[in-house]
Amino acid sequence: MNIVIVDDEPDILTGIEFLLNAVGQGYHVTGRAFNGKEGMETVLEKHPDVVLTDIKMPIFDGIEMIRRLKEQGATAEFILLSGYGEFAYAKKAMALGVRYYLMKPLDEEEMYSIIEKIREERYPQRSSDVVQEIREYLVKNYAQDISLNDIAKKFFMNPNYLSQLIKKKTGKTYQQLITELRIGHAKKFFTETDMCISEVCAAVGYHDHRHFNALFERIVGMRPAEYVLSITTRRSEGEESDISKESRTLILP
Repeated sequence: MNIVIVDDEPDILTGIEFLLNAVGQGYHVTGRAFNGKEGMETVLEKHPDVVLTDIKMPIFDGIEMIRRLKEQGATAEFILLSGYGEFAYAKKAMALGVRYYLMKPLDEEEMYSIIEKIREERYPQRSSDVVQEIREYLVKNYAQDISLNDIAKKFFMNPNYLSQLIKKKTGKTYQQLITELRIGHAKKFFTETDMCISEVCAAVGYHDHRHFNALFERIVGMRPAEYVLSITTRRSEGEESDISKESRTLILP
């Protein structure tokens, strides 16, 4: 996401740029400006996805800058940086189609969430692709200690927004995805190998046997020992193919 920042206070501008660069989400600050005139010129030159702009600035303010840019066909999404008591300006911005506002001092998590929402709107296919890439990554690395924050960092996304995106696209939380994947593989190990319960527990990424047992029972409906016993019983009754098929039902594609 290419971003231009417009603010007449150098410390604030530099601080926002630092936050965007430091978070490691694929944000690129491609331009900086200290007044409305410079801001307009920078946006027209850089063609950013997002413009973070202050309201009160020299030469002409952020509202006038947005108005002139809209007249010239700028397609950037504007995020207005608004201070207390500037609601009258915000109303003017709304009339220009500005949808996003951030109150000073900035809440960085709110800023990241807004930018991620804009990214999904501008690049909707990327959102679906990212979720699919995450699923594929988890299939290969499910046994590793991978948190939502780790995934967000790897795929250059804000953790809070990524959590919402996964829920929206899959109907499940990140934790549900990784848990069901691990338990699905545990069933496969129990069915296709002679590994004992403690070995399977470790193989699918759990170090606490009691926690593993509780998760397995919650998802499968029986404890691991009971599941192993059921496999043994069903094998003796000639249901091998059904067991093999069942062991894969929780493994993500």
